[in-house]
Amino acid sequence: MKHYAHTLSSWRRLKKLNPEIYETQKETAFRFSKEIHFWFDEFYGKKTNEFDYSFYPLSHREARHHSEGIEECVFVFTNKYGSEYSEIIQREAAKHIEADMHFIPQKRDYSKKDFWENWSLRYESFFHI
Repeated sequence: MKHYAHTLSSWRRLKKLNPEIYETQKETAFRFSKEIHFWFDEFYGKKTNEFDYSFYPLSHREARHHSEGIEECVFVFTNKYGSEYSEIIQREAAKHIEADMHFIPQKRDYSKKDFWENWSLRYESFFHI
């Protein structure tokens, strides 16, 4: 899912589930919603001395698309925007991962030998591969 689609989905959920924040704090809520989704996909296609996520388009998900990534996201964005948004941030972090992975793995799951092969076999119908 692209950043725009993730952000739009967040915005719709916010309007439905947190109308008081949607109505009174739109700019802040939109800004952190957008930032959360960019944060999750920050490593897409990147290569440094420490990692190479350029070889397989989905490999960047190993960095943050897991339950530990949700915890880190909540920590980062509640420190930036305030603890009053922690439940929304946690929800949107989980929804981002679920939209991309169709479940929320743990970080250690990515180190399993056949993780990506098993994942693609299970979810290939979603992508018409």
